[in-house]
Amino acid sequence: MTSQAIRVVPLLRDAPDEIGRLVEMHADDAATRSHEPEVLASALVALATAPAAPPALAVGATDALVRMRRLLTPPPPLTRRSRRAVSALVGLLAVLPVVTAGIPAMIALALGRIPPQ
Repeated sequence: MTSQAIRVVPLLRDAPDEIGRLVEMHADDAATRSHEPEVLASALVALATAPAAPPALAVGATDALVRMRRLLTPPPPLTRRSRRAVSALVGLLAVLPVVTAGIPAMIALALGRIPPQ
C-alpha cells in the first residue's frame, strides 16, 4: 500500500498492520488443523519472549497475547439464525448495486420519458 493512498484515505492508516495480523491469524488457523492449539500457543510464547534483534518474524510485530487467547478460547460457532442473517445480508449486498442502477430507468419509464418496448 503506498503512503499516498494512506494519506488520501485515513481509514487505510492501520491497514498494513491489520493485514499482517490477519495473515498471522490465518496461519494460526491452518496450523490448528494439524496441531493442538496449546502447542501452538506455547510456540507463540517461546517466539514472543525470545531475545532477538528487531522482529524478524511476524509474531514479534503482532499482538501475540491476542493470538494466544484466540487459539485457546475460540469464539463459539454462529447460530443457524446468525448464518441466515449473514447469508441474507450478502445476498442483499449482491443485489443492491443492480437495483440502485435500475432505479433511474424505472423512474424515467414511470414518467413516460422512455417508451416501453
